[in-house]
Amino acid sequence: MFGGKTRKLKLATGVVSFQIEQDGETLGFEIDLIKLKMTIESLEKQHGLQPNENDRFIATNEFIDSLKESLFSLGCPVVTETIARQIWVTTTDAFAVEEANFKRRLAKFLR
Repeated sequence: MFGGKTRKLKLATGVVSFQIEQDGETLGFEIDLIKLKMTIESLEKQHGLQPNENDRFIATNEFIDSLKESLFSLGCPVVTETIARQIWVTTTDAFAVEEANFKRRLAKFLR
């Protein structure tokens, strides 16, 4: 309670949902953003990826292969090199957006 008032902090579930088109069929894949981000960061470190001047990592074939395997084991129904890269880039961007949104919600809550 703040000054006698009860405040509510809205929290996002963190679940991200991907739709993958294959042979005219749409397949879904849902996963928690943090789990996905941590998996990706672990693989980036394992493969020694370094950020470039834009703070982005440059993928290697070995990294993408490992990412494909990890995504499949996490439940992604179809994983090609292109899908793995798209999920990798999307996850990095989605995490940055979610982090910024949470900071805004928290700042508003604490006012």
